[in-house]
Amino acid sequence: MSKDPGLLHSKGIFSCTLLLLVLTAYVAKAAESEWSTPRTEHGQPDLQGIWYFGTSTPFERPADLGEKRAYTEAEALQVEHAMREANWSLEAPLDPDRGAPEAGTPILFSSRL
Repeated sequence: MSKDPGLLHSKGIFSCTLLLLVLTAYVAKAAESEWSTPRTEHGQPDLQGIWYFGTSTPFERPADLGEKRAYTEAEALQVEHAMREANWSLEAPLDPDRGAPEAGTPILFSSRL
């Protein structure tokens, strides 16, 4: 008794479709988790953790941009150049003959400059 190839093909497509539907339903159910944003004791979102600041994107929009939506190409190059210069100055070796800071002066990140 030989099997009809068209029937086998149809059953295969049906099986694959059924499997895909079951997997989709499983993934959708797994996505509905009970997770919620952690809160502080004051009810605010808890933003503690590791923050990465290795980006040139500012955390807040510079006020001097006003309603301007984008930099011109020349302005973007100027901003990029200023950031590159700031990074180079931070990576430069310190002068071993520089004087000590004044007594009582807090030693901050900017003390390298």
